[in-house]
Amino acid sequence: TNMIDFAIEKYEALGMEAPKALLARRDSVMEQFQATREKVLRLLEMLENDDRVKKIPTFPTLEELCADFDIDISAIDDLVSFAKFQYECGNYQISREVLKHYRNMPQSASAAEALTPKHVSCLWGALASALLLRDNEEATELIFKLDEYLENAKAPKREILLHRTWLLHWALPAIFSRDKVEPKLLDFFLNEKSLSIISLSCPHLFRYVGAILILQKRLKHLVKDTVQIIHFESSSYSDPITRFLLALYIEMDYDDAQRELQSCERVCQGDFFLNAHWAEFQENARL
Repeated sequence: TNMIDFAIEKYEALGMEAPKALLARRDSVMEQFQATREKVLRLLEMLENDDRVKKIPTFPTLEELCADFDIDISAIDDLVSFAKFQYECGNYQISREVLKHYRNMPQSASAAEALTPKHVSCLWGALASALLLRDNEEATELIFKLDEYLENAKAPKREILLHRTWLLHWALPAIFSRDKVEPKLLDFFLNEKSLSIISLSCPHLFRYVGAILILQKRLKHLVKDTVQIIHFESSSYSDPITRFLLALYIEMDYDDAQRELQSCERVCQGDFFLNAHWAEFQENARL
């Protein structure tokens, strides 16, 4: 990360002097910033022109766009590097806007795929920025774009599994934000394919599967079948939340369910995503 000013502020807040090496690195980062900005300054100025921006999707190829804008095609790659650098500096809003412009641009005439690896990387970068800006609506849209890409990607199964595993993890901040969650995002997280990925690659996410079933009353119709899957995978993963559901719906042991619910408080209060939801969790669990 290049969030040097943020680190310096933290030192000052603690009443400490920032290390000289950190101050020296700040000078280096500022030089990098000027260099990356200089490469794309002319293109950035064009992207501030609404008429130019509206024209971008009308070009059939990237080469024609560059010819009309009178820029070298390398400036487009430099634009992506600029967005990445801004992200590393903590300027998520700028990074998101720059990547949005890039994603609106057409492919090169030589591109053999609908989405090149660079476009896919930019989708991940845009998703990261949206999550850090707590724009859950845009984050949900990007999650589904990545899901669509992975559905049609001609890549090794192991690579697809890895990307789908990461996508499920990256969905958590949007699902458990304080804002209202998109219903289709919950459906994505609990669909058969996602539950299979969780079983294969990341059984610890069954904690959040269980939490969603408790927190989202509209999903009652999914509880029975989903708890059966949690039961089947209980040898791979178990915690108070999953055991509470098993005691309630599989074993029908209400005393054990009550004991596990007490343990759920400790789990929720110590969990980054569930911490803010304990009161609602407790109320719904007792209904």
